Amino acid sequence: MSYNYVVTAQKPTAVNACITGHFTSAEDLNLLIAKNTRLEIYVVTAEGLRPVKEVGMYGKIAVMELFRPKGESKDLLFILTSKYNACILEYKQNGESIDIITRAHGNVQDRIGRPSETGIIGIVDPECRMIGVRLYDGLFKVIPLDRDNRELKAFNIRLEELQVIDVHFLYGCQAPTVCFIYQDPQGRHVKTYEVSLREKEFSKGPWKQENVEAEASMVIPVPEPFGGAIIIGQESITYHNGDKYLAIAPPTIKQRQQRYKVEQAQIIITNAVLTSRTAPAVVGVEKADGVAWRWRSGRDRDTAVPGFQSRPRGPQSTIVCHNRVDPNGSRYLLGDMEGRLFMLLLEKEELMDGTVALKDLHVELLGETSIAECLTYLDNGVVFVGSRLGDSQLVKVSSKRAKSDATL
Repeated sequence: MSYNYVVTAQKPTAVNACITGHFTSAEDLNLLIAKNTRLEIYVVTAEGLRPVKEVGMYGKIAVMELFRPKGESKDLLFILTSKYNACILEYKQNGESIDIITRAHGNVQDRIGRPSETGIIGIVDPECRMIGVRLYDGLFKVIPLDRDNRELKAFNIRLEELQVIDVHFLYGCQAPTVCFIYQDPQGRHVKTYEVSLREKEFSKGPWKQENVEAEASMVIPVPEPFGGAIIIGQESITYHNGDKYLAIAPPTIKQRQQRYKVEQAQIIITNAVLTSRTAPAVVGVEKADGVAWRWRSGRDRDTAVPGFQSRPRGPQSTIVCHNRVDPNGSRYLLGDMEGRLFMLLLEKEELMDGTVALKDLHVELLGETSIAECLTYLDNGVVFVGSRLGDSQLVKVSSKRAKSDATL
């Protein structure tokens, strides 16, 4: 009888998640990188990144979050795999021996339920009272955080909104409050709910906003003193906290495209004349890379004009990842599908009563990197760009514009 032993020849290199925090100790600044089934731990030093430990996980890492409950001297790590196995890990070091121990674990899978098309979402309450997980359409799963529990037990709260695009906990709320983007036949909307651990139910949230941008896809919670949340869309960025609403449509996040209209009634193509009687109307001409592309609109679908290759209209680039730079939430890094890196600035103003309010939003293009799957700010202007489609990078953000008209 023959036996086969199958193993991967190379460790995974694609980065699907990254995060910074104080995992090894309260004094160390750590960079944690998830590469499919591998977890890499680094310490940020003046000389660069120093590897500490590499851990193999029994499953693909889908969610990775650092948090620090009350009474803890350093951060703990929450991991959720694609098979819905959850665990809380802690770093322990005795002399030269380094161990990653499991503080709590459990499986949060349900027997029935439709997995959400927008993927797995895992979030941690800023006050470390609970962990929220969205696995299935119409259900929000809550994992209470208790220091004495060794098993992660979750309960479900039913959501009226079936198609949730993104969800996050808000800062500065007396009760745990979630803010999420959802879609219905009328469009996309933003809504908040308070989570009651005692009743195991949602209650009415502090605010909501209907009919946001049709392509809104990302919620960024803003810490105090601002509070509220930032809604990232394909063409606009919106801030909302219940009392203040501010929206901008920065041209820097829109993809530049050169389009040329065709106004003639007749177009000569490969020595043939197509009139309005013999051919559908020509919609437009696009010029890219020195080559002209023409397309026309048929009755049922867009078709190519004979003699020319068809080329679909390029969509605008979408913001796919973000990371907070400052603890007070005044700056955020944004990465899009084209590999461009932006800085979102929150301009503040002091009111007569001494409080601080948001005055305006600004977006600046920093430069181009590898197409980012995740971003995390380290220190001293250094950013780690984790990529699934290219090489991951460490980039330096400079306040002075370089000669090549880039700031990276």
